[in-house]
Parts: sequence; C-alpha cells; structure tokens
Amino acid sequence: MADHYYGVDLGHGADPAAVTTGTSSTASLDVELRVLDGITGMSKAKIILALDTIKAKIVQSDAPA
Repeated sequence: MADHYYGVDLGHGADPAAVTTGTSSTASLDVELRVLDGITGMSKAKIILALDTIKAKIVQSDAPA
C-alpha cells in the first residue's frame, strides 16, 4: 500500500492542471488530500464521495475560518 497525495495552491483557481500529485507530501501547497491506495473496495467513486462528505462538513461549519 502507498499513499498518494493531491495538492493545490489556491491561487491557481479551479484548473486541474494546477493540482500536484505524487507519492510524497505536497506540503508547500494550501490544501492537500492523502489517499491510501491498496484498500479493498477503494475506487474513484468512493474518493469522490469522501470529498463530497468533507465539502458538506465545511459548508455546514464555521471552519476553516
């Protein structure tokens, strides 16, 4: 199993080309997602569902401020 990271610098807008991907942390960017590969049943659909769930939590709460 390996971690895969997706990072984005918020100054680049919603351009998918601005997303950095790799197998090590993208700590220099504003927002980062870590996905553990190799988990039974992991799929792109489940990752997107997780992102939608995180988005709903951000919308409903005051954080991040």
